[in-house]
Amino acid sequence: MRNDRLGAHKLLYNGRVRWRVLLAGLFTLFIAYGAVTFSHPKCKRDLLKQQIVDALKKEDVKTALAAFDKYHALNVKMPPPLMFLEAKAAWAAGDSLRAYESLEAFQSLVPGRQAVQRGADAVSAV
Repeated sequence: MRNDRLGAHKLLYNGRVRWRVLLAGLFTLFIAYGAVTFSHPKCKRDLLKQQIVDALKKEDVKTALAAFDKYHALNVKMPPPLMFLEAKAAWAAGDSLRAYESLEAFQSLVPGRQAVQRGADAVSAV
């Protein structure tokens, strides 16, 4: 009986088995960490940004607009360049209302818009 336990002990602490158990544990840890990381809103936001850029590079407007919808669902602030890209993608897809709303949101964040608006009002008043 004692010899069986000793044999199992040697098998468990064999170099190959030890490394396999260690690697399996690390792999499981990385998988669990990845699942937590990818559920974080910043990570989702970055993944969606990349998906949008890739779709627009391929000129796949429908996929880009679907990614923009997912981005809006995150309820995070969208950077102005993405707003402009959304307007261009919506215009290319034929959705003029969405293009207009995206362009208005973009223009409201652009610095100096009030000065440009005052200048346009002054020109139109003349």
